[in-house]
Amino acid sequence: MKKIIYDLGCGDGSNLPYYFLKADQVIAVEANKKLCEIITKKFKKEIRKKKLIIVNLIITNKQDKLNDIFFIHRYNNLLGQYPIPTKQKEHYFPVTVPSKNIISIINTYGDPYYIKIDLENYDNIILTKILCNKIKHTYLSVEANNIETLNILSKYGKYHAYKIINGKKINKASTNYIITNKLKKKIKYFFPRNSAGPFGEDINGDWMTYTNLQKMMKYAKIGWNDIHCSKINTAQSNYFKLPEMKLKNKIVFYIKNFLKIKL
Repeated sequence: MKKIIYDLGCGDGSNLPYYFLKADQVIAVEANKKLCEIITKKFKKEIRKKKLIIVNLIITNKQDKLNDIFFIHRYNNLLGQYPIPTKQKEHYFPVTVPSKNIISIINTYGDPYYIKIDLENYDNIILTKILCNKIKHTYLSVEANNIETLNILSKYGKYHAYKIINGKKINKASTNYIITNKLKKKIKYFFPRNSAGPFGEDINGDWMTYTNLQKMMKYAKIGWNDIHCSKINTAQSNYFKLPEMKLKNKIVFYIKNFLKIKL
């Protein structure tokens, strides 16, 4: 079966070299035209071989529009967003971009193997749309900075296991990281700045139950977190079997050990 990865909010394409090693085809969706142009120049070979399809659209949960509004950050292209900015409004300017419903996008290109969601202030809306429409997939990751993400995963996700990656520290933690490519061969890989890091079995550490994911998110307040969800892996149910007073230390130990850095 053809393995397809959806990089929703692909930014400058930092994730793509890794995804090429993991899948037959990558669908990279990005609303910022300049970022799409950078990716196009960088990955001409992959585009020609149809290993990469770049989709310059706004991802929504609404009806498709030919002219929709996207907001680009004046000083950081990676911070563009679809919702109207509520903070530092003067740092953003609007551009007109076509928008497309996420389900229409997936129906166009095929069922995902892995879905990466990184859509500034719009993650939970697209996550809900994907899960409520029962899109078939094996792995999914979503940026989570609030309890709402956990509630959505609990209500609609039906995942077997979870892991967490701290995005700000991933490139420090993953020099010569060992990954498994699509040919099931173990190789060394370096995740560059701004990349989302590994997914699935490439992430170090044991898989957690939803209950233990809640505990981790409660105690491990370390900023930008990506929650990784699996439909096929088995979680360690006794992951945090410690007295409550020692629970926080257990979690801190896990984070240090998993990220291989000093917090």
